[in-house]
Amino acid sequence: MSRIVFTVANLESPENPHELGGYKARIYLDRELALKAKNRKLTVDEIKTFQRLGRERVLSRLWPERLMPEPYRFYEDSLLIQACHVGSNCCCMHASAIDILCLDKTFPNNPIEYNAHNVDNLAQQFGLLSLFSLWVDYNDIFLKP
Repeated sequence: MSRIVFTVANLESPENPHELGGYKARIYLDRELALKAKNRKLTVDEIKTFQRLGRERVLSRLWPERLMPEPYRFYEDSLLIQACHVGSNCCCMHASAIDILCLDKTFPNNPIEYNAHNVDNLAQQFGLLSLFSLWVDYNDIFLKP
């Protein structure tokens, strides 16, 4: 049986669906997985592969008519993502730099928290969660010894 490595919480939409930035989400990532990902350096080609997968499997399906930026921002070229991005206006799901810097120093049982920012609609909310889930799915491959 696999263990749970991330949990989605506070998934909310505003009463007024046109309220900008009103769609919320929070992800809690298992600290052990986060530390392993932080310690696994990626090559330039591996980073390009993640960016391509994010664009092809998530972003292009939600917004086929738009040219999308790189969906992932990796922490210091490691496997650990600092943020996922969809579209413009800094619509992202991000972890605080302090959480990442202190990953191996404090609170060994606490998960790493990622928070949504500037999410204006359900498609963006779904896109961010899908990008994060895609990243988790590929961790098994990249973290094998």
